[in-house]
Amino acid sequence: MQFELLGTDGVYDEQFQMVAFDLNRDGTLDASSLDSDELIHNFEKHVTIDGRAYDFTTDRAGASLTLRPSADKVSPRVSLHKGAPAPDFTASTLEGAPVTLAKLRGKTVLLDFWSKSCTPCLRSMPIVEELPAKGFEVVSIADADGGDVTELVKGHPGHHVIDFGTVQSLYRIDRFPTYFLVGKDGSILCARCGLPEIMDTPP
Repeated sequence: MQFELLGTDGVYDEQFQMVAFDLNRDGTLDASSLDSDELIHNFEKHVTIDGRAYDFTTDRAGASLTLRPSADKVSPRVSLHKGAPAPDFTASTLEGAPVTLAKLRGKTVLLDFWSKSCTPCLRSMPIVEELPAKGFEVVSIADADGGDVTELVKGHPGHHVIDFGTVQSLYRIDRFPTYFLVGKDGSILCARCGLPEIMDTPP
């Protein structure tokens, strides 16, 4: 099977780097979008080939890829394409209240993945904060590694969550900010969309 290690600056084993696999065996590697079915992040740790799950590791210098049949039961990889059901999750807000994506059905929901240490995230906050007044439900999912955001978001509209990687892994987040727009029926309206596209979408 054809594959390619995708690294940067000669390094290939960082968690947010990827491996492209020719999973449909058509002789090409589909890297057309970050949510391609053939792009697997290192942090996912598993790939399913011809119905069989494998654990994989990449050599730091990109010299090798190691596949081992997985001893664990591996759940099917969720699709993050437009029109696919948005993966459900439950998280606790900074106030300790649960927020469940499925329970927001009937509303247009923005999932805002961000970090306090991310300058573009901070610049975009005033725009994101306008969205609840326009009829959007906003779930703001802050990366725990970026620092405590409690004071920064105090009094701001939306559901504010500090995530320790669970929701980020589910949505395969590899950079900040990243936005997903979920429709009233629970399907993905827009994956990794830009704010202008979101602002132009009727809630």
